[in-house]
Amino acid sequence: MLRLRLKVLGGFEARIGPGEPLDIATRKTRALLAYLALPPGRAHVRDKLTGLLWSDRGDEQARNSLRQALTELGRILTDIEPSPLVKGRDTLSLDPEAVEVDATSLRIVRIVVRKGFLFGAETSIPAAMIATVGDSIRLRARADAAKKLERA
Repeated sequence: MLRLRLKVLGGFEARIGPGEPLDIATRKTRALLAYLALPPGRAHVRDKLTGLLWSDRGDEQARNSLRQALTELGRILTDIEPSPLVKGRDTLSLDPEAVEVDATSLRIVRIVVRKGFLFGAETSIPAAMIATVGDSIRLRARADAAKKLERA
């Protein structure tokens, strides 16, 4: 099965399996994809996503921008079956079984948050979004560590 491979540290890159980098037209669409990937499998509320990425627009225009980004991602990800993009009525997520992300270990998260490498310097992602991603990954890593201790 082909997987979506995302690199979000030091610059964004997305590939399907070992293929060529995907051509994702806008920074906001790239940021949306990276945000959905962290932490793996978490459902993100659509209204929160529009607030983070399109806060400079009215609600209706922000929802339209999200729809356009999702249309672009759907077109780009057609080679992956089933689609890694999971669309709920009010939420969006990526299937963790279909996605591989370079920023999933706690050690990497600490570097990301401390050094500000998430998504690369070429993007203009809101600081609140970067902080939220870092917090989400830290919480997931703590939960994973607690589960390991329970099993021991």
